[in-house]
Amino acid sequence: MFQFLYQILHVFLYDFEEAVSDEAFYYNLARLRFEQKQYEQTIHLLQLVEYKEALLLLSSRALLLQSYYERCGEHRDSFEVGEQLEQYIHSFTTFLNRKKQQLTKHYIYYVNLVELVKGLWESGN
Repeated sequence: MFQFLYQILHVFLYDFEEAVSDEAFYYNLARLRFEQKQYEQTIHLLQLVEYKEALLLLSSRALLLQSYYERCGEHRDSFEVGEQLEQYIHSFTTFLNRKKQQLTKHYIYYVNLVELVKGLWESGN
């Protein structure tokens, strides 16, 4: 199934280049890699594009947060991986606070997500 989805994404990129933005392509490919538990690739793909669309930007940041957290689960003994998660939690929180007025109803959802991941991380350490 994953191979089929991968092929579909590439068909859309090459056949419908104007209709599917790089943002959407890389986000969906990253989502596929996340479902395949390929967290390093997920993080890399999400960092390739500067997201302009607000909801896609928020979704990509949430997926990055989830990827950093899952990667920590794979590398429990790595101080560096834990530090990266903590830095990203701080970065995402700062981003949300800067965009609070623009995000309105989405703000609380993402703040709660960050707090949940932060709490899970701190309780597991």
